[in-house]
Amino acid sequence: MRVAEKGNSRAQAKKIVKQLSATSPARMTIESGQNSFHYIHLEGVCFLCLAERSYPKRLAFSYLDDLQKEFLGKFRDEIPSASRPRLVR
Repeated sequence: MRVAEKGNSRAQAKKIVKQLSATSPARMTIESGQNSFHYIHLEGVCFLCLAERSYPKRLAFSYLDDLQKEFLGKFRDEIPSASRPRLVR
């Protein structure tokens, strides 16, 4: 990934996260050029990954499922008092 692509991907990820709301789909894939953003939006937390467009969605969501289970298992009680990261303010 070139530097320009990396910066553009970061901006796109930030935009995706900022636009999430309670009515957003719980799971979604957003295609962007040669890449795809996959996310799971659950309990007020967004789990997001970026993969090549050819990468199987099933594997991307399997990874995100594992990530969200581990994260929520450890931090579920802390979510209500957490603040948004600076990246998405």
